[in-house]
Amino acid sequence: MWRRKLDIGSPISLVALGYGVAVNLAGFGLLGWDKSCAFRGRRRVPEARLLSVAALGGAPAMLLGRWLLRHKTKKQPFATYLTTIFSIQVLVAIALLLLMLGRQDWRSSLFLT
Repeated sequence: MWRRKLDIGSPISLVALGYGVAVNLAGFGLLGWDKSCAFRGRRRVPEARLLSVAALGGAPAMLLGRWLLRHKTKKQPFATYLTTIFSIQVLVAIALLLLMLGRQDWRSSLFLT
């Protein structure tokens, strides 16, 4: 069962990979922009917007950005919300991976054949 390969080169996989890279770059960039604005006394990026980008898939890069940029590390409830969003995304990703690896006909069930 675990030896079954996923079709990583399929068009839908490439689109998903591209989306993931783009949304994570956007999340990291927004966090960096917010840090820059805070440093210069300019108008900041609203936390709701940062959390929205995290919920759309940018949570991993935003967690990395918090650590690398040392920005919003103690800000509550932002830190708790971001960690919760990331945890949910990890659980969903694991569930989808197990579903895809565990089903022999997962491609036909997703109408990908």
